Amino acid sequence: MSGLAHQVGLFYTAVEDLLAHVALVFDEEVPRGEHWHRELLRGAALELPGLRPAVLGADLTNELDEYRRFRHRIRHVYLPPVPDWHKMAHLVDRLADVHGELDRQVRQFIAFLQHLAGST
Repeated sequence: MSGLAHQVGLFYTAVEDLLAHVALVFDEEVPRGEHWHRELLRGAALELPGLRPAVLGADLTNELDEYRRFRHRIRHVYLPPVPDWHKMAHLVDRLADVHGELDRQVRQFIAFLQHLAGST
């Protein structure tokens, strides 16, 4: 269970690394403070008119927020670190679909970047 929980957490960490890079390039900073993880995710769902479209749609953002909250729990709550299968089963079951939708939306954002690069 711990290994599987760790892998689910790593998935969200990779998502967050991607979003942090986008924030650095477009917003010129990553959110700070106690709730920066949540703000980073929510910021990716916002369209910044004249700068960039939303990176993530609202539904995907809500799903990824569940992964964010789970990662927080496995990092800070479980002592000893043996997660409850019932708290993570739906995340494991949905992981492939969430990853697929993330891939689709990121590719759409990359297409925006390619269009932007071609129009300068």
